[in-house]
Parts: sequence; C-alpha cells; structure tokens
Amino acid sequence: MFLLCISVCTTTVNATVSWEDDFSDSNLPGWTLFAYENNRTLEPMPENFSAADGTLKVLDDDISLARHISSVNVGNWSFDMFVPECENVGRAMYVYIMSNGSRTIPTYANDFIGVGVWKAPYQSTWSFIVWTMNGFDWIIHSQIYMNPMQGWHHIRISRNSDGRFLVYFNGTLEADFTNNNVTISTYLEFYCYNVAGAAIDNLVVEYTDPTSMNTMLLIVIGYGVTIGVIVLAFFFLLRDE
Repeated sequence: MFLLCISVCTTTVNATVSWEDDFSDSNLPGWTLFAYENNRTLEPMPENFSAADGTLKVLDDDISLARHISSVNVGNWSFDMFVPECENVGRAMYVYIMSNGSRTIPTYANDFIGVGVWKAPYQSTWSFIVWTMNGFDWIIHSQIYMNPMQGWHHIRISRNSDGRFLVYFNGTLEADFTNNNVTISTYLEFYCYNVAGAAIDNLVVEYTDPTSMNTMLLIVIGYGVTIGVIVLAFFFLLRDE
C-alpha cells in the first residue's frame, strides 16, 4: 500500500495537445482577423495579419485582433513572442489564452486571462504583464520591466482545475497565483496596438483532464485495498497455524 501510494503521488499528469499552429503553411486557417483604425470609431480596416514568413505577424499599427476558437481551460499554453523596435509612443501586444470574446476588440467589458508586453507613451521601458479581466474589474498579477524588450521571448502558462496559474517568461517563473474569475474559454486571441512587426509563433495548447487522473487514483487505491486485505488475511491464516 505504501509503495502504491508513493507511485500515485509521484505520477505526473499527461497533457494532450488540443490544437497547435506553427504558421509554417503561410496561411491562417481557423483564425478570424479584425482590424480597426481606432477604438472610438471602430471603423473596420483591411485584414492586418500575415503568415507569409511562417509567423503570425501584425503588419501595421492599427488596432488588430487575431482570434482562434479555443475552449481549453485546464492545461498548458506555450508560444514564442516577438517584440519589435518601436518609437516612444504607447504600445501593447497581448495573448489572451482564455477569453470569452465578448467584444470584437478587448475592452473593459470582457473576461480573459492575458499575458504580453506594453509600454506607456513617451517612456522607453517595456514591461511584461500578466493580468485578468472580469467584466469591468481587472487585476495585475505580475509585471516585470525590461529595457530593451525587443526580440523573441518564450512564454509558457499552465492552469490546473483549482484555478492556479503558473506563468514562465523565458524559462523563469514570473507569476504564481490562483484566479477563478475566468474559468471558461471560447477563444485564444492575439491583440496588437501600435506594434507593427509584432508576432507569435510555435503556439501549442494542451489539455489536461483531472477527472481521468481522479479515476485512475480511485482504481489504484481500489487495487491497493484489495491486495492489502488479501495480505492481511494470509498473515492471520499463517499466524493461526
């Protein structure tokens, strides 16, 4: 029984790839693209993304959103993110790994968990930010400042069934928090503003099923109890002889 418990407790949860995109086919099947001149008029613009170079890249500074259906809410999300060189104006690029897509562009009435980078107007310092939005309430869970920020960065995020998030930036754990305001997902979204040339690549979304792990745990414990009863019965039989 002790050995069985040890084996169960040290077993890792296997993740199954739900969907992925490395953009190597130079097109964007499954993605819905939006572009707007500004967030006041919401005047539609031509599609503002391209995968011609094997990445999902925004082509100019308009408000732009690339959206892919994604219902994963327990699992792992990983991707590479390219931050371009920009002048000293306000910039932002985020990946919303879980979003309800309530607005065509992310505004203050949305539910999502997002990671990405931004820079305030006329400041040279960028920051990597992890935040959640629930309706009109937003929470910053982590913010690290970097200068320069330009170049490729690797992001990995995990969420378990208790709502605990682990966020890694270039292999370093930058955020460890629990949030259950955002528990379901409709889309994964890539949002860009004033960051022509920003891109993401090697996107992988994995799903983990805690129910299957609980079932396996019950089966193993059931076997363990059965074996334990047999061993104890055999022991008492020997003792009686």
